[in-house]
Amino acid sequence: MIVAPLPDNEEQRLAALNRYLILDTEAEQVFDDLTRLASKICETPIALISIVDRERQWFKSKVGLAATETPRDLAFCAHAILQTDAFVIEDACKDERFADNPFVTDAPHVRFYAGAPLIDADGFKLGTLCVIDHVARKLNEEQREALEILGRQTISQFQLRLQLQKNAETLEALKVTKQAADSANQAKTSFLANMSHEIRTPLNSIVGFSQVLMSDPAFSALSLDFKNYLLNIKTAGENLSELINNILDLSKIEAGKLELFEENLNFKQLLQGIYHINKSGALEKQLNYSYEWDPALPEFIFSDRTKLNQILMNLVSNAIKFTPRGRRVTLQAGKEQDQLIFRVIDEGIGISPDRQEVVFSAFEQADGSTTRQFGGTGLGLTISQKMAELMGGNIELNSQQYTAHIPGGSTFTLRLPLREAAEKTSGDLTIKIEDYQFSSDNLVLVVEDNPMNQQMVQAMFKNLGLEISIADSGHEAIRTVQQMNKNGKLPDLILMDMHMPGMDGLETTQTLRKDPAFSEIPIVALSAEAFTEQQRLAKESGIIDYLTKPLDLNKLLPILEKFLDFRKKSDSPEKEKALSSLPPLPESVRQQILQEWQKFSEFPIFFVDEIIEQAEKIRALSEGFNSIFPDLTNSICEAAYRGDADHFAALVQKEMPL
Repeated sequence: MIVAPLPDNEEQRLAALNRYLILDTEAEQVFDDLTRLASKICETPIALISIVDRERQWFKSKVGLAATETPRDLAFCAHAILQTDAFVIEDACKDERFADNPFVTDAPHVRFYAGAPLIDADGFKLGTLCVIDHVARKLNEEQREALEILGRQTISQFQLRLQLQKNAETLEALKVTKQAADSANQAKTSFLANMSHEIRTPLNSIVGFSQVLMSDPAFSALSLDFKNYLLNIKTAGENLSELINNILDLSKIEAGKLELFEENLNFKQLLQGIYHINKSGALEKQLNYSYEWDPALPEFIFSDRTKLNQILMNLVSNAIKFTPRGRRVTLQAGKEQDQLIFRVIDEGIGISPDRQEVVFSAFEQADGSTTRQFGGTGLGLTISQKMAELMGGNIELNSQQYTAHIPGGSTFTLRLPLREAAEKTSGDLTIKIEDYQFSSDNLVLVVEDNPMNQQMVQAMFKNLGLEISIADSGHEAIRTVQQMNKNGKLPDLILMDMHMPGMDGLETTQTLRKDPAFSEIPIVALSAEAFTEQQRLAKESGIIDYLTKPLDLNKLLPILEKFLDFRKKSDSPEKEKALSSLPPLPESVRQQILQEWQKFSEFPIFFVDEIIEQAEKIRALSEGFNSIFPDLTNSICEAAYRGDADHFAALVQKEMPL
């Protein structure tokens, strides 16, 4: 007997074999089918898929043989893997290499052997597909070719098996990664929700108290410096709130939870508002700032007002921020077929070609010096692009970087689907406290654990002419409602803080809803947590609306209007009678009012605060007299809020009747 020598690349061959992870694995149907087919084609009682290991041959599949492995020194296959084509022994008893081999002289009494080497894509011979008979015989050409074909199919199945195994491992790794990512995302969401609450709670007091002070009648008597200080506090609080909203928006976008809220809106009015809000900043830098409206555009469209406003405000404010003094910024609105096209064109510092894609990435700006010079987080364009995509559109950038010899500038183009509104709408006006007179019979319970926020809400409701009850915990809220019920009148409205120690807002609401006596009380969330998931849970627990902190009067008043007993002062049936009973306006007062009225012409329409202050002066002068001036000042204020320059100018120049 002659033992087969080792291949020259034996160590590499064994390493390749081990990569297939097939040794000592369970039987598999696909390989058993190949051995049965080889046995039938070659008309032999035995067929094997033999893997040649370091010291053994192991059978992945076998027909007609009980053994699962044999020593390599005795293996015919150890000789076969030294060949490239099929290795055939027609009569082992006549071959000096095998005549005294125990497998020839004893069971299984091998006389005939034919083995096709299993050669992988890298040329390594891993084993054989072989057939064995107990009698000497020959293979015809078709059988030999079929055996080699089946050998190639066997190695293909090895490779497919390995790939499937890798795919399964990759899928499992992806599942683990996804679970880790979901866990991390949940942790991030929880962190942001907690941070949102912790930041918004004091911020609610800052913005809320600022609104209370600015809506107080004593505000008009303050010095201009004092008013500016208070306005700066309010503005800083609102800016911080906007930054928090941006971070939360980005988190919602990453979690796929940012939703569309589409409605009919006055498109032209929205665009004018954006133009006018930014005009004061443009004037400060002495920019040539303009907007262009395509007459072919519809005045009313169906879209997400908040997101459209946020995108355009970001693009316009960026253009003004990054454009040097004395240059040009233009806001254009037009249409191309079924698309709305907005272009914000500036003559600013521009962006280099290699940075133009990066500016749409989170926390990125054109370069580090941009952040140092102009501030900002680098979130605005990321959020704007994601919002545009959510609305079915996109933002494109074309920019030329400013150099000593080339004027710079950028054009951001926003494309959105154009859907004209089915119904026209008059648009929103800023709600004014003085328009409301709430009944003293209203009963409002505010559940709030933060003492500063309690004071702020009380002051805000006091300006509305409403007394409220305060509960500083969920348990206290339940006891208060039970006591009110015993006194014969349930609260008309409960404002429920969501984040409280002990029993939180959700649990408190669920407890109240379980009692049939309290199941119909309107409960509105008042929370610093602005995540969609939190709002969904709140509504499932029985909360019917959701207000986020900082509390905004313009959002609070519609809630109060829905659930409380009130009348608008302008709708009072006694108004005309009351006015007719007042004395006429003295001529001296009328002349004084006319002098104050002419001062409106000194204010650009975007000086809204100054216009409102001037209107208050005129209202104060006309108070106690039968006069048209209160209604006219209301119209002036509405025109300023709308940004309607033509209407504002017409009112200012209106000829006053005697």
